[in-house]
Amino acid sequence: VCASDDHVIEVLREVGEKTATSSTTSRSICIYSGPDGRYTSVQTFDRDREAVREFWSHFPDVLALDVRSVIAEMLPMVAG
Repeated sequence: VCASDDHVIEVLREVGEKTATSSTTSRSICIYSGPDGRYTSVQTFDRDREAVREFWSHFPDVLALDVRSVIAEMLPMVAG
C-alpha cells in the first residue's frame, strides 16, 4: 500500500473458492481517491478481469448487491 493525503494505491491478491472446480486467485491494483483522507471513489484494475467476472458469476446475490445501501448502514458507525 502507498498513500498520500488524496490517494491510496493498494496491490491486492484475492483468493476465493466456491468448490474445488470454482476457484480464483487474482491480482489487482485499487486506487482510492478523495480529499482529506475521506476516500469517495475507487478504481480497480484486475490483471485478468474476465477470470474475476467468471468466478463472481457463481454468486448472483453478490452481483445484485446494492453497495450504496450497505455503505449507508455503516455510516452511523463511522460518524459515532
